[in-house]
Amino acid sequence: MEKTDEELNHPFTRIFALGLGLLFLGQQDLSDATHEACGILQSEKYAEFVQLVVETCAYAGSGNVLKVQRMLHLCAEHKKEEEEDIIQVAAVLGVAMIAFGEDIGTEMCMRTMNHLL
Repeated sequence: MEKTDEELNHPFTRIFALGLGLLFLGQQDLSDATHEACGILQSEKYAEFVQLVVETCAYAGSGNVLKVQRMLHLCAEHKKEEEEDIIQVAAVLGVAMIAFGEDIGTEMCMRTMNHLL
């Protein structure tokens, strides 16, 4: 929480976010407290990224349609700055991680991604 924006732009901060997310792999609702705690980080962009990674890992393999729709919504947004693209990258990976648990969800996500492309 005390890091500056310059320090948060280091590539290893993304790996730290992934490590935090992996602690909640498949835990679903048990990650809610950590998800909310990550929202108080100083950098809004980094806070949103960490929250997204934690949520993605928590619902990995669940096939949760509401989470997939949220990730698809983030993928479809038009970002003005290139730095904000990292959130869309995490959302694309999130769609894949959440939907791979069932065949119908995977097919739906593949069709939607083809439309986005």
